[in-house]
Amino acid sequence: PEPELNTTPQPERKPAQEPAQNMTAEPISTPASNPEDLVAEGKALIDEKKYADALPLLELAASMGNAKAQYNVGNLYFWGNDIPRSYEKAFEYYQLAADEKYPEAIYMVGCMYEYGYGVPQSFENAAIYYRQAAELGESTAMYNLGLLYYHERGVPQSYDTAIKYFRQAAEYGNSEALTMIGYMYQYGQGVTQSYNEALKYFQDGADKGSSSALNALGLTYEKGRGVTQNLKKAIEYYQVSADLGYAVGQYNLGVMYYYGRGIAQSYDLAAKYWQMAAAQGYTDAQSGLGFIYWRSGQYDEALSLFEQAAAKGDPEAQYNLGVMYNMGQGVEKSVETAVMYWKQAAAQGYQAAIDALNSH
Repeated sequence: PEPELNTTPQPERKPAQEPAQNMTAEPISTPASNPEDLVAEGKALIDEKKYADALPLLELAASMGNAKAQYNVGNLYFWGNDIPRSYEKAFEYYQLAADEKYPEAIYMVGCMYEYGYGVPQSFENAAIYYRQAAELGESTAMYNLGLLYYHERGVPQSYDTAIKYFRQAAEYGNSEALTMIGYMYQYGQGVTQSYNEALKYFQDGADKGSSSALNALGLTYEKGRGVTQNLKKAIEYYQVSADLGYAVGQYNLGVMYYYGRGIAQSYDLAAKYWQMAAAQGYTDAQSGLGFIYWRSGQYDEALSLFEQAAAKGDPEAQYNLGVMYNMGQGVEKSVETAVMYWKQAAAQGYQAAIDALNSH
């Protein structure tokens, strides 16, 4: 099967000197004795990447009810830089700040509900918190709320409501929202279909540095949607998007190298860009890279990538896992396991899996 193109130490202080004999000692004051000072000191340490040193200062300020400190402590536990990562503690601190109407914290509570970090996954709760943050002007919450309406996650599917939030996010400077508006014009979702309008929004997003908009421009020129097909321009846009770290752009650039579309064919360069995208968890890249490893006989690497992609429901990876189990490549031969994976892929209409089942 061939892969196909797929259309975010506490600072040292001088020890207090002992008072001279026969003199009364003066009380020693703490340099950062109020929460705002503690937050400023903690943020300065974060800027210096001294995360473990910043944590006690910010936790102290957080215990005083400072929402900014609570939010930053949440960030430290969420990312786990120099301290043990704990989504549960991150959620606890984000919730404290959210209760104080801190917009970024409300947004993060929504994110944690959407992805199930530290709490049971709940699109419904994600929508509640995104809406609260959006009402306070948090543009990424507006964008994410639009995505929930677009994909019908926790809210009724509504292109009209989705594009409303995308437009709000764009007005607040969210360039990724411009990409989604462009796609909705391209496919006529909630708006009158218009390639010209789509191109305008993609270009606007790209001009603002949006990696997803650059990728969308690549697709536009590759497919010739409202423009003259131009593979060279497509590759140029994919390259910039990939260089900015956008997984879909990396994957699409890899596809161009894999098939030699508008560029010299190179499995090595295809693998390079798919590896970048796969490292970010991009399913199609995991499956495609797995296929490159499989065809070169690197079965252990292929198996690992197929398993990762199959676990996320990718039918091509499920089918390919079935092939490996059926042939005993990198695993003990098991027709039973092969059939299990083929059934998973066939349930999604993957024809190769359907054919494999019919022959067994």
